[in-house]
Amino acid sequence: MTKRRWIIAGVASLLLVLAIVATLLIVNWPFTEPAVAQALQDRFARNVKIGSSRRTYFPPGFIAQDVQFLHRKRQDLPPLITVQSLTVRASYSGLLRIHQQLNTVQIVGLHIIIPPKSPDGTKQVFPLTTSVSGKNLAIGEIATDNAILEFMPRQHGAEPFVLHIDHLVLDHVGESDPLTFHARFNNPEPPGEIRSDGQFGPWDDNDPGATTVSGAYIYQHVNLAAFEGIAGTLSSVGNFSGTVGHIDGEGTIDIPDFKVTGSSHVVHLSSTYQAVIDGTNGDTHLTSVESHFGRTTVISQGDVKGQPGGHGKTVTLAMNVSQGRVEDLLRLFTGSAQPAENGNVRLQMKVNLPPGPLS
Repeated sequence: MTKRRWIIAGVASLLLVLAIVATLLIVNWPFTEPAVAQALQDRFARNVKIGSSRRTYFPPGFIAQDVQFLHRKRQDLPPLITVQSLTVRASYSGLLRIHQQLNTVQIVGLHIIIPPKSPDGTKQVFPLTTSVSGKNLAIGEIATDNAILEFMPRQHGAEPFVLHIDHLVLDHVGESDPLTFHARFNNPEPPGEIRSDGQFGPWDDNDPGATTVSGAYIYQHVNLAAFEGIAGTLSSVGNFSGTVGHIDGEGTIDIPDFKVTGSSHVVHLSSTYQAVIDGTNGDTHLTSVESHFGRTTVISQGDVKGQPGGHGKTVTLAMNVSQGRVEDLLRLFTGSAQPAENGNVRLQMKVNLPPGPLS
């Protein structure tokens, strides 16, 4: 009888604990629409609107549709961030902690419009890097597919710089620490796939372009036919650091099938480079590019920039050949099987490649 009583007492205690846990979860269930909207507003420092929503219980969570993060002061502007679908997943153990933790936040259809530096010094507080509540809402991972990152231009009449991100993961999103990111996206011009890992932030409230960023990248399957007059498939690896508006990059470039339009010759072109990239508009200043093909070395400097009111980007290069071979240069521009001349050559030239359609 004593053993039976212990079993009954144990089962009763377990049921009592489960009842207490269930009561706590029911009373403090965080995944109602008002609670989620308020948590997002507290965590990300701006008003949030949710179009529709539903709860999930296994795992505990929440699915929201048509979510809008609004400007704090400029109500006349479109939302800073819009999201087609936001899925929050937690665990029951995480819900019982003093500081609640979300395992993952999955976002689909993310569109961010980043304003330029405010001329009057007004702060542009950005989600993920600012909290006004003082509450700790730990997020293990934020993942998004098919995101659009749009930088509004500084100059009147210029086109916004739009970046389409196929997949982005942010790890261990904290209150003010830099975000660790893993991104995969297609660069618009020249078109190719970029994979990048690094750190971003903390966000600069007064000047978004001054936000720090660092990491490494792999740029593959780049179609150089985007620039009229040349063709080939480029790949590049490198590192970068600095701010969003001034990113210092260095790396290597390899084009095994470089070709100038009108020539029948394909050459293997390899380069090392140093460059400065403006991440708010995609403009790039090539500080130094050292290229090799055949027995020739070319040192280049220049820019890849867009123009106000124009489409695409123009490549402008100053090129210097101090150690070159005539036959290597002739192969770039002629269709003859054998070059007409051979020998050493020195020259300087300027190249201007306007944006053009893909071949």
